[in-house]
Amino acid sequence: MAIGDQAERLRSIISDLRLQHDEQFNSRTITITSGKGGVGKTNITVNLAICLAMRGFRTVILDADFGLSNVDVMLGTVSRYSFVDLLKNDKRLEDILGIGPAGVRFISGGSGAIELLNMDKRQLDSIIDKMASLDKTADIILVDTGAGITPSVTRFMQASDEVILVVTPEPASLTDAYALVKSSIGLIEQSKMHIVFNRVADIREAKDTEDRFLTTVERFLGVRVNSLGCVNHDNAVLKAVKKQQPFILEYPQCKAAEQIRTIADALLGTNKTYSIGRSYNGIRGFLNRLLKGA
Repeated sequence: MAIGDQAERLRSIISDLRLQHDEQFNSRTITITSGKGGVGKTNITVNLAICLAMRGFRTVILDADFGLSNVDVMLGTVSRYSFVDLLKNDKRLEDILGIGPAGVRFISGGSGAIELLNMDKRQLDSIIDKMASLDKTADIILVDTGAGITPSVTRFMQASDEVILVVTPEPASLTDAYALVKSSIGLIEQSKMHIVFNRVADIREAKDTEDRFLTTVERFLGVRVNSLGCVNHDNAVLKAVKKQQPFILEYPQCKAAEQIRTIADALLGTNKTYSIGRSYNGIRGFLNRLLKGA
């Protein structure tokens, strides 16, 4: 079969899978969080989203770091509206969806969005109805939360299909990440929890940090969490941040970009199918559990 015919056949298969997704399946919601701030969580979120989009998955970022929303800055763009406008200013979902590099769409949390966790039933139902269409237009929704062990972060973790916990080798980060895992026991399924080790010096430190953390969690908490991989402390990342550009696009050949691609493939590999072929709870299920405390 000629290369052109093979490409056309692949496009046809993906189109069929996409149609099946639109008709039968819901978006895969993944909360990305950390035990403490300053560990590069949002940078991981943005670059992972772009990588997933470049893999062909329709990806949306929900910036849920209320009051400190900076996903749009990391994407090198500006959001006109936020999640708050969906409720308070009668905007539609299409109005608040920003467009970033590689077709990644995003929703800014906006200052004061924490109020969304304390709405009445009518407001809750309105938000859920407005957001429901994402299940037909998004394959993966990454939820970038605030840091720390707070009731709102815990609710986001419980509501999502999966959780990615970003950790660095610093003792404070490891301690807080351990505490976050501990606080989630009984609330979150072990199989939902993944770890990404960020800002490691080299493969030796990555392996040592991973072994120590995972062993400690399993030994003292009786919990097994899955490591998706690590991202090196890379000067290219720092340069990209200063330029307000995602490093996976600005420096696609750097070590960190290579590692993000490996993490994306590991995440997709947690589902043995096309990754959108599994029955997820979708944005409607996510918001129902988040906003109604279900």
